Amino acid sequence: MGEADGLMAENVDREAFDVIVIGAGYGGATVAALLAHEGRRVALIDKTPRAGGKTQTLQRKGYRYEMFGAVGIPALDSRFHELVEVLGIGDRVELLIPSGPQAAVHYRPPEGGWRTLRSALQQTGEPAELAELQRVFGASDDDLGTLAEFYLAMLAMSEEQIAALDDVGMVEFVSPFGLPSGLLSQIYATLNMLFVVPVDRLAASEGVLVLRNMVLGGAGRFHKGGYGHVAEVCAEVVVERGGVFLSSTRVQQIVVNEGRVIGVDTASARLRAPVVISNAGVQPTVLSLVGAEHFSPAYVERIRGLEPSWAIAGVRYVFDARVFDAALIPVFSDESWLDSARFAAMEAG
Repeated sequence: MGEADGLMAENVDREAFDVIVIGAGYGGATVAALLAHEGRRVALIDKTPRAGGKTQTLQRKGYRYEMFGAVGIPALDSRFHELVEVLGIGDRVELLIPSGPQAAVHYRPPEGGWRTLRSALQQTGEPAELAELQRVFGASDDDLGTLAEFYLAMLAMSEEQIAALDDVGMVEFVSPFGLPSGLLSQIYATLNMLFVVPVDRLAASEGVLVLRNMVLGGAGRFHKGGYGHVAEVCAEVVVERGGVFLSSTRVQQIVVNEGRVIGVDTASARLRAPVVISNAGVQPTVLSLVGAEHFSPAYVERIRGLEPSWAIAGVRYVFDARVFDAALIPVFSDESWLDSARFAAMEAG
């Protein structure tokens, strides 16, 4: 067993910790490792056999693959780079950024056929790159000027200005710029893929932040050994600093006594801590793990009203020869991206 292989919950029944973290996806695994690094005794708990959440790396018949696809944005100078440096785990983690023309965009214009744009995962704005944008998307010089205005406007925004866009939909934010259909479709199709929500319901505070990060730091960062490997190492850090990682363990309840959290219950043990951090999702945490009775009616109503995102169905094939000629291959037309109206029409048939 590796250092971060999970213990059984009964082995730590009634033990006291400084912090309990529920969920070893990237939100939980990273905060657990950072707390352990700062000297806190941490119990990290996950219902699955390994750390990484939906991006955990699975292994079968000699192949390693992700449970769910992920795109590392930004590729350069990311918070993952900062995390690796702070935890001092650079000897165990290698963040990979594919070089060269690793993106192959396939766009179907209104008149039919396919146009392919090959580019690096971080755009440079070089003349040849701009000429390719014009060729593939039928964009004029004025169109490129409009696209530049759009991105420059986002780059000029302060963090406070971006945060203020929580209640502004991305379509409402983008529409005043008057982007041509092809370039607009590229942006909206990208946002559909990354957020899995209708673009008009996507908060501009989130969409703007990601588009900015793509411009400044590129996209497509990967983690050697699988995208979930950094989370696995974070779980190792928790164990190395005197904590525990309980895998294949489901938290049944966050225990509250006289208005204060005192720990969590699993099927076989109670773990005690004055602080519990849940990365299990806000609705399951509030409505199930803690219980609605411990929160104000207004807050519970707000949590109940939150909508889940859509889902992406995936099929995995394992080949013994290379099939795709690029690392990132978006395929779309002006009809591909989805807002609420398009999705409703698709549902209606």
